[in-house]
Amino acid sequence: MDALLNARREMRCIFTRSDPEIQKARWMTALSLGLANIAGAAITFAIGVLAFPSGAVTNRGLAILGFSTAGYLALTLVLGSVVALRIAATAEEVLTSQEPVPPAKLQEVLRNQWRHTQYCAIYWVGAAAMVGFLLAVVLQAEPILVFRGVLTVLLGGLTTCAIAFLLLERGMRPVVTRLREVLPEITACAPSVRARLLLAWGLGSGIPLLGIALTLVEQQGADHGRLFILLGLLTGAGILVGAYTSVLAAGSVADPLRALHRTMERVADGDLSATVPIQDSGEIGDLQLRFNRMTAGLREREQLRELFGRHVGTDVARYAVDNTNLGGEQRDVSVLFIDLRSSTALAETLPPVRLVAMLNDFFTTVVAAVESEGGWVNKFEGDAALCIFGAPVPQEDHAVHALRAARRLSNDLDELRRRHPDLDAGIGVAGGTVVAGNIGSAQRYEYTVIGDPVNVASRLCTLAKRAPGRVLVDSASVDAVGAEEQAKWESRGDVELRGRERPASVYAPVDTSRTPTAVS
Repeated sequence: MDALLNARREMRCIFTRSDPEIQKARWMTALSLGLANIAGAAITFAIGVLAFPSGAVTNRGLAILGFSTAGYLALTLVLGSVVALRIAATAEEVLTSQEPVPPAKLQEVLRNQWRHTQYCAIYWVGAAAMVGFLLAVVLQAEPILVFRGVLTVLLGGLTTCAIAFLLLERGMRPVVTRLREVLPEITACAPSVRARLLLAWGLGSGIPLLGIALTLVEQQGADHGRLFILLGLLTGAGILVGAYTSVLAAGSVADPLRALHRTMERVADGDLSATVPIQDSGEIGDLQLRFNRMTAGLREREQLRELFGRHVGTDVARYAVDNTNLGGEQRDVSVLFIDLRSSTALAETLPPVRLVAMLNDFFTTVVAAVESEGGWVNKFEGDAALCIFGAPVPQEDHAVHALRAARRLSNDLDELRRRHPDLDAGIGVAGGTVVAGNIGSAQRYEYTVIGDPVNVASRLCTLAKRAPGRVLVDSASVDAVGAEEQAKWESRGDVELRGRERPASVYAPVDTSRTPTAVS
């Protein structure tokens, strides 16, 4: 446990520099920032120029604005590329480091998309300040034109930064997936679903409608042709930007949810090994993370259930889940008891490894024979096994199944004796009414059966160790089956059982190779 905690505190070499995730993140960062800013600057400049009334700015002034904008764009692209590459290089050093990396540094890597967007916003604020200075000081334009120019640049910058952020988030998904796989407790740092939808609405509807409204108010009396072009440009830009941002925002929500849905279907079909890749560093990623934790809990529960079933039997495990109260109920069952002969001598003469191997083969044979007839192994007691037919799952013909299991066990043990010549066992079967249920205390109990048939089967097993064929059953079991099964058993007379006042009639499997003899 301590090693696991230490591994979570400090991770190392999450990626190599040749990993496709690193390559994709690097190129997506460069393309997202470059294309978004170039396209945003071009559209903003065109709208800004058309927004000026005819004659408000001279051709010389427009030239100054154009060259200044182009120069500032080139400068910020170079500066932005240097800053972006430095941020990316720092992130790569963290992700590919061979030395332990604290989780705090990994957290900073997830925040890189915010850092890129913040620098992008700074460049656009600088552009707005430059445009305002040129209009107010150099060109000495009217205050309303200065305000209009600054507002146009700021709205264009807001749109550009938002698009760049959505593109960066998409490009960072492979990195986010790997990081949250190795360190799930990383704090979410992406916008919420509500924020993404509001962002898509603002970029696709809010800003274009605001621009159109301001244009209609400010361009009263303007040239209709110029106004028509400006409104068309605003409308077209709004449609294109709105559609693109809506696709990005919808994809940032729908893609992870689609992956989650596919994984949920696999889990619903019983594949508890399915996990969903964590593709988001926000609340959707938290949802995916919690789903993976839920499936991990289901896997653990299924493993415990399977392990519990191996210890007590599948039917008993199911009964234990549905019934947790102490006590029991009367059941008509058949009990099969099987015990190794001369087990103490075997323990003294056989090497421990060989003894354990023989016991495992012995119990494997017992379980297979009993379960093939619908019974279950109630418990292993040293080198003996107590097997029940008719509880916890009722069996109307439990006696038939118990007798068939006894005969099969006798034959299977003959085969097993070829591998383990020292192996020999007695089998006893008895039927009757028992109390079956949870026996013990509230803190610890087990499902078992208590009653006279259990004692009789144990006594018959002891006698069977000395009897030919090594199998003895009581008369109640033989009387409870049909003629076909009865024909496979023959009487061995009456025997005295320890603890019982009257002798008991016993039967053994028919052996046509010898003459029946009474059990002594």
